[in-house]
Amino acid sequence: MPEDLAMIKKILEKIGLSVPSIKHCLLMDRTGLLIASYTKYIFKEIDIDATGAIIGAVFQAAEEEASTLQYNELEIQINEYDDGFRFAVSCGDAGVLSVITEKDVQIGLVRASMKKYAPYLTKLLKKIFNTSNAKAMDDLKDLFSSDFESFL
Repeated sequence: MPEDLAMIKKILEKIGLSVPSIKHCLLMDRTGLLIASYTKYIFKEIDIDATGAIIGAVFQAAEEEASTLQYNELEIQINEYDDGFRFAVSCGDAGVLSVITEKDVQIGLVRASMKKYAPYLTKLLKKIFNTSNAKAMDDLKDLFSSDFESFL
């Protein structure tokens, strides 16, 4: 699992270096918990954990909106602000990938980079979450099976 997290960090770095105006790349799970991040340079400090939680919630709200509008799947969410953009794409049921950029970014390049790497991140997240869930289930089975046998 540590090698999977290292691969996630490498992918976030590749995305961050793929376009000059990218500032931050964030990967969070569906609850908004930050899994990993990459920051290219910092002129203003931001709270990465809080930002990730907000992005995750806003992305899931947009997914629900798409469902209500019967537009099928949300492909990409792009928010434009006075001083930059924030992009988000789904990493399946496991997470959300987000990129924060300066205002002068080439939107198409960011979009292409995110679309290229999101499937790899999805596979890694599924592997991490399935491994930890399987391990937890095995631990629970061991815990209860040993207790049960002791009563016989």
